Amino acid sequence: MKRIWIRQVFSVFWMIVGVILLISCVDDSSRQVVEKDPGIEKLYEKGSIQVILSIDKSRMTTAERIRLSLTAFSDENTSIQWPSLEQFLGQFKIFDYSTAQPELDDKNRKKTVRTYVLEPFLAGEYIIPSMKITFGKEREGSKDKNELVLIETQEITIPVKSVLPDTRMDRKPNDIKPPVDIPRSYVFWIWVIAMVVLLLIVTIFLVIWFRKKKKGNDAGEVRLSAHEIAFRELSNLAIPTQMEKMEIKLFYQKISDILRRYIENRFGVNAPDQTTEEFLTGMDFRNIIEPSHKPLLRNFLAQCDLVKFAEHRPGKEDIEESFNKCRHFINQTKIEQNL
Repeated sequence: MKRIWIRQVFSVFWMIVGVILLISCVDDSSRQVVEKDPGIEKLYEKGSIQVILSIDKSRMTTAERIRLSLTAFSDENTSIQWPSLEQFLGQFKIFDYSTAQPELDDKNRKKTVRTYVLEPFLAGEYIIPSMKITFGKEREGSKDKNELVLIETQEITIPVKSVLPDTRMDRKPNDIKPPVDIPRSYVFWIWVIAMVVLLLIVTIFLVIWFRKKKKGNDAGEVRLSAHEIAFRELSNLAIPTQMEKMEIKLFYQKISDILRRYIENRFGVNAPDQTTEEFLTGMDFRNIIEPSHKPLLRNFLAQCDLVKFAEHRPGKEDIEESFNKCRHFINQTKIEQNL
């Protein structure tokens, strides 16, 4: 009994396995039959010339491309003129095209294949228009060496489906919502007015500040004449009490600069940038200073050059005399009006 029971269990198990395999095989074969697209193929011929038009799909979706081939069989000395196409073939866009090198088939005919790759834009019924292929064949003894043979294909319709679900096409847009009143807000305008007022205050402050600064410069510098500036600098210049070499040399450097700046402000001569000889020669040439003042100026500048460049060490009386000569020259050449 036990062996019989085991045999029955195994029999049932193998029957179930067999049924599953049979169902799976039937399902696969039926699926392959359904999904397989035989495409389209048509034959056109005139005499010894044949043209086979083949399309790899008889229907397609907007996400696919189809391949259209024109295979021509002709004599070896026959020329072929293919249809003149640019970017579109009917409603299809020509994505790419190519022409294979001619070859001989088993019947010694020249086989030439031209292939087009086409793609659609939208769903619908696409028509591939008729195409004309011209063959030129040479004949002996005829006046016209080329005998033309024209083969014209038929129109072909290719249905193109959308990849979007059908329910999507039935959807209707929602109604537009009614307009909503925008609440008024004065915060923006308050900020704008505040910024404008702030800019006006800053602008007025800057204008007043620049005007005061300009007036201060005019009152402090422009209103002083050349001799007043020179006298102020002389009053701030201390006469050396110690007869040290560096202190004396620095004194003569400063007093020489004071006089040269005075001459520049008073007569408009660029004295600080010239040597003593250049300056005196220019003064003689321009005849700016009166002859009575020239010996005093020459004597003073020569004394300064001796101390600055010739290491001359004047005494206390010589220093006081140089100081007085500078002041005396300014007094003799000054004017009482502003420059």
